[in-house]
Amino acid sequence: MANLFQLLHRYRTAIGVLILTACIQGGVLISQFLSAFFLTPNQVGVIRTVESILSIIVLGTSVGAPTLAIREIAALRDDAERAQLLKRLICMEIIVGSLVVVVLLLTRGLLSGAMVHYVALIAGVALLSNTVRVIAAFAQGTQTASEFSVRVVVLTCFAISVVCLLSWSFGVGGWVVGRYLGESAVLIGMLLGVRHYFHGTGGINRQVLPNWHVISLGITANLALFVRLLCDNLPILALAAAKVPTDKIGFFGLASLVLMVPNLLLAVTMQVELPRLVSQLHTPALIRERFNKLVRNMLGMAVLFFFLVLAVWIINREWLRLTYTPAINALFMMSFVLPLRAITLSIGTVITALGKYRVSVYVNIIEVIITGAFAYPLAKYFSVDGVVLLFVAGAVVSLLLHLGALKLSGLLVLLGYQRSSGRADASH
Repeated sequence: MANLFQLLHRYRTAIGVLILTACIQGGVLISQFLSAFFLTPNQVGVIRTVESILSIIVLGTSVGAPTLAIREIAALRDDAERAQLLKRLICMEIIVGSLVVVVLLLTRGLLSGAMVHYVALIAGVALLSNTVRVIAAFAQGTQTASEFSVRVVVLTCFAISVVCLLSWSFGVGGWVVGRYLGESAVLIGMLLGVRHYFHGTGGINRQVLPNWHVISLGITANLALFVRLLCDNLPILALAAAKVPTDKIGFFGLASLVLMVPNLLLAVTMQVELPRLVSQLHTPALIRERFNKLVRNMLGMAVLFFFLVLAVWIINREWLRLTYTPAINALFMMSFVLPLRAITLSIGTVITALGKYRVSVYVNIIEVIITGAFAYPLAKYFSVDGVVLLFVAGAVVSLLLHLGALKLSGLLVLLGYQRSSGRADASH
């Protein structure tokens, strides 16, 4: 028993980040998964599409605040400075988010369609969600995520219950209301958890408004993440644009939803390592060592989940033959990308730790141009099979671009994997 407590204490930071990320990002995914048991495939397709669009709105209105909260706060040591930066980041995302929500509400009156209606109604959740994510990222940057574990688990369970109850009772409309109530409860709890950082640091005033340095860093980091999210959601968006029946979108959406479980674990591993990498920037050898360890851990998780999906696919094909067999078949094909995604995310983590936000922007823009050119035709002529192919091909393109970026940007030299050209010439 003593050894168990020692093990938990040793990995308390990782466990805390896992719980925090799984609850904040995974709570909505769990709600969507549970809804598949009592909603029709058509309703699941609508909710999945609306949530995909909302995820883009959330990222677009965050102005990179969560990323900065992890990376920049990890570089600070004074609690007063950390509190000021936290307030500045929250103000920045609230201002931008409010403007976007107003625009979407005005758009609702100009455009018709059920999807536009639901997106406009749920857009306000982005304000709540971004503030929650900034506080969660702050906890990760200060490596105090374990202090929020019990609080966030209870609040997430409450949010999931509210969303499922209201969507079961009132369909998609109930889902929208439940999202507001659930996200508000989580936000209140998270604010209470960081209230001690604000004691003696002043209230909200002109000094905490974001300055140009914070805004420029946020825009660059956010642009990279925004384009990344656009790449990840291209299959769903292409299916919607091609007017593929919502039940087919529901099958693909369910497959991508299940695949988010290993992606969530990979993201948690990234977020645990990011502050540690930042704290060791002065020693390239230590960064290289942590990077190698990160790649091994990520690959191990990816391969393990792939074989788990393989087992489920074989069991369903040979014996079960469930109603959601199309979703299981899509999941099997899509799971081949997990090892590729593990390496790609590892490279992206070290790029962020080194503060090379522009490298990520360039890589992701090139990727969205390449994959975006094929998204609509594949969805229109091959439906779900086409976007599954797009998903796999996109992962290959992403890995190749990240590997190329490491070499061309000189980061391999910075990490100590290669000697610079100047040193090589001097040796001759």
